[in-house]
Amino acid sequence: MDLLTGATGFLGSHLTRRLAQDGRKLRALVRPGTDLKRIPAEISEVVWGELDDPEVLARATSGIDTVFHVAARVSGGGSRAAFEADNVRATGALLDAAIR
Repeated sequence: MDLLTGATGFLGSHLTRRLAQDGRKLRALVRPGTDLKRIPAEISEVVWGELDDPEVLARATSGIDTVFHVAARVSGGGSRAAFEADNVRATGALLDAAIR
């Protein structure tokens, strides 16, 4: 099974379809409060939570062969610190969890 972050976004939804065409079984890490309609039908398993939560990341990466990380803060409001937290520190936390 593969883990996909950002599956509900533009890039992630297209990547989800492509990976599913290759027969890959997909788990998605999805933020709480996300509209269920945005989760692609090709996702077979959802882990609800945030990229900065070590327990969520441990569940999300358990039994995973490959991680496709396309979640990111790309627009909208937010300080430099918010962009760093979402795009740099959260990615580092995901990498640490994947290694474990």
